[in-house]
Amino acid sequence: AQGIWFDLAEGSFPYPSSYIPFALLHKKVNLPAWPMQAACWNASQLYKDWGVRFHGDIHDVRYRIDYGDSGISLDVDWDSVTHVGSDRPTNFSRVSEDVVGLLTSVRDAVSIWYNITRDVYCYNVSQVAPNIKLSKPSMTTAFSQPKAAAAAATTSTTTTKNMEIPFHIRSPLSTNIGDIDPAKICQEEMKRTGSWEPLCCNDEMNLVITEARGLGRDFFWPPSLPRNVTTYRDAIRNVTASSCSDPYDIFGYSKEPYELWSTWLDTYYGGVSMNGHSNIVFSNGLLDPWSAGGVYKEEPTLDLDSINEDTAIVQNVTKNDIVALIIPYGGHHTDLMYRSPMDPVCVSQARQIEEYYIARWIQNWKRSHE
Repeated sequence: AQGIWFDLAEGSFPYPSSYIPFALLHKKVNLPAWPMQAACWNASQLYKDWGVRFHGDIHDVRYRIDYGDSGISLDVDWDSVTHVGSDRPTNFSRVSEDVVGLLTSVRDAVSIWYNITRDVYCYNVSQVAPNIKLSKPSMTTAFSQPKAAAAAATTSTTTTKNMEIPFHIRSPLSTNIGDIDPAKICQEEMKRTGSWEPLCCNDEMNLVITEARGLGRDFFWPPSLPRNVTTYRDAIRNVTASSCSDPYDIFGYSKEPYELWSTWLDTYYGGVSMNGHSNIVFSNGLLDPWSAGGVYKEEPTLDLDSINEDTAIVQNVTKNDIVALIIPYGGHHTDLMYRSPMDPVCVSQARQIEEYYIARWIQNWKRSHE
């Protein structure tokens, strides 16, 4: 249930929105306004102090966790965790109110995402996409089965005359590869995994923001990389390249191994070397987790406490009108959404700033071509 907080934070809009759920679920269901706050304050009591205390070095991921008055303590050392003491709790009928309250609050909070359709009574918190009410298995496709079951079955194959078809792209009625309908398979795969995986596999997008987790600078655990990884270059050396599976050219993926943190975009566009570029506004909504990978003159997220006013901030990155636009209460593309009376002041200001720069670039071009 850790991954959903990234998606809830992306959807930090001041009004109910289907933007983020539709990208993953392809159903027009809404997250509530300010979903992170809704999860922690409205749907649950996760905002309360449940007595959880950390002792040690959080940044080095070497600490002890005490769970309220339960007597339960855990020692965490990077990617390992051990119970403190020899006496493990055995009488679960008298579990601490702090522990029960914490677990209940986590359950209620994540229901904002996993039970987004409000018709699911039991949901799978190990998957990323919201749960939906499961339909009966179809006779023409294997995609209608629960995602967990489908994932477990991906190693199964059905033998044809000339080749084997992986379980997750075959029809129970298929007898050979010619029976596969690529368009239908693509549509069904989109329902199952959303649009994100095809984008990443086709464009070799750099996923350092989502893949480098638990390294002592966020609330994720366990760490996704070894303890000695301290720089971006170290991370690239330690990542394991994975291939996007497309053995029958259905999804259009490259035949080359997929590099999780590909750097070809940096090479092609120059990365942080922007002296050869001009006329760009990099807008960064600070409530959007992707803002950690944004372009800035000075990194604002290192001192978020100093950015607590509802005011858009402009940083001049270069002299060629490359600017960083910081939107303190901006979610994922909030500035590109339709205007709303519920918009924070900083969002309205951001749109005005963007319009100003675009108008200026047009005027400068016209003057240079008179």
